[in-house]
Amino acid sequence: MARDPPPGQCIYVIRVTGDVSIRYPKRVSPTIYIGQGRARGRIKQHTKWLAPLVMSIPKLGLEVRIAELVRRNNTSLCTHVEADMLAWFQARYGVLPWFNRQRERSKEEHYNYSPEAKQKLRKGYMTGTGNRFSWAITPTKSNPHHDAFSRGLLAE
Repeated sequence: MARDPPPGQCIYVIRVTGDVSIRYPKRVSPTIYIGQGRARGRIKQHTKWLAPLVMSIPKLGLEVRIAELVRRNNTSLCTHVEADMLAWFQARYGVLPWFNRQRERSKEEHYNYSPEAKQKLRKGYMTGTGNRFSWAITPTKSNPHHDAFSRGLLAE
């Protein structure tokens, strides 16, 4: 079994797979969460909201994209990269990813990214070319995940 990188040294993106995407205010995206930390442990913690979501939508799958960002003597790098990714996502889609609760504005824009680095980070949450979805969903008020989705709308 692969070992986790050191604590706080990963960025991860959780996305839905299949014919379903999420209808955000500006565009659709399969991304439902952007996080940082020990990916394996954090994802286990997320199963309390991931399992009911997957069970409620037939043929819905999940994909987790993990990027290891290890820098000697800089254990807070992932915190800043996560904050920037959340800001970029909100600018593009009009809202935070469905299950992210808040932006970390104090941690944004501490680094200048090369165009290639920024493109690779954004590629982790963007839809990608050639992807077509049959459905774009939004939780209704009767859905137990509605409040989490709505909080992201208020995050601007």
